[in-house]
Amino acid sequence: MRLVPKRLRWFGLGAAAAWLFDPEKGHARRTQIADRSSAALRKAGRKMEGRSQYMADKVQGLGHKLDPHGENGESAAAGAVEPASRASMPGV
Repeated sequence: MRLVPKRLRWFGLGAAAAWLFDPEKGHARRTQIADRSSAALRKAGRKMEGRSQYMADKVQGLGHKLDPHGENGESAAAGAVEPASRASMPGV
């Protein structure tokens, strides 16, 4: 009984190899598979990048909720340099 599934697997592997390495259309099929695979990887990468940015923003927001005035009791924006004053700095 166990030989039937094993033989079917080998038959399926042989059929897949014949389909992929067909002299007429095999190259086009392999190229299409490669293109679709790389597109799927790029899409997954963009999705993961978006999710990681979302989580980073969420953590930053929680930090502001927990300590809205900073460690020294100052405003969080107090340490930031405003564009107008930054432009008047020498060497900037």
